[in-house]
Amino acid sequence: MSAFPVYTPDENVLRIRMESEIKFVVVEGVDDVPIYESVILSILPGEGLDNWDVIHVGGKSNIKELIVECNSNNFICIADKDFDGKLSSEKVVSLNRYSIENYLICEEALSAALSIALRLKYQDVRDNFDLSIFYAEVEISAKKLLIALFYYQRVISPTLNGERHSWSDAIIHMHPPAWGLCCASIDSLISRLIPEDVTEIEMDNYFSENFESSGVVAYDLPGKMLKVLLQKFVLNYYKGIKSGGSQFNSADSFVATIASSLNRSSSFVNVINPVLSFLYPRSNN
Repeated sequence: MSAFPVYTPDENVLRIRMESEIKFVVVEGVDDVPIYESVILSILPGEGLDNWDVIHVGGKSNIKELIVECNSNNFICIADKDFDGKLSSEKVVSLNRYSIENYLICEEALSAALSIALRLKYQDVRDNFDLSIFYAEVEISAKKLLIALFYYQRVISPTLNGERHSWSDAIIHMHPPAWGLCCASIDSLISRLIPEDVTEIEMDNYFSENFESSGVVAYDLPGKMLKVLLQKFVLNYYKGIKSGGSQFNSADSFVATIASSLNRSSSFVNVINPVLSFLYPRSNN
């Protein structure tokens, strides 16, 4: 038995209904909970806050169901942008990138983590660290994948009977010591998802007519597919200055390290500002 309290999505919904004295921040996945909690704790004051908690309900469809069926005022939700359409509700804060992992692609947050690891001043690292090569690699190599995934998710997948193709865990990066995206892996994934009779022009037209683009492919493509590419990019930068960098050696430790610095990301803090105001109405954030 775990020494830590563990709640299922259904139990968390019941908590919202039963524990009216607590303000709940509702997120989609269980892995999102500690990240949002860490950012909120690092921004808001420790005193003067009502009781609050970050909980998960297991996906955007369950958030949609919650806001329809529960009319209490003790919760606010954060929904990923992803490919499933935006939820329109005053109780929902919608991310303007695919998911929280995409906010790790941030020079402010990455520079903050690097400055600690390198024992350098933040501003010195911030002035030197540049993601332009990373952005260009994703833009050049993965734009067609973004278009194909959106088309598959919105057009093809709803018409399929039985088991659907899995793509969220696909590996699209090159293997070390090479850095970059693997075009062969991307083409192979697209060919598995898209029928031969669907043309690129058809997908491009659908994408341009229906997708709400941020203007940056690295923000719109699922962040989990890019985390290793980003990890290797940051590790290479670190090793160009100093040996070591164990916190950047694996994707999991890298994500944990950068997530702890997301409070330094102005783009992320701005998008969750309604959540901060909900928890602490007197906050000027």
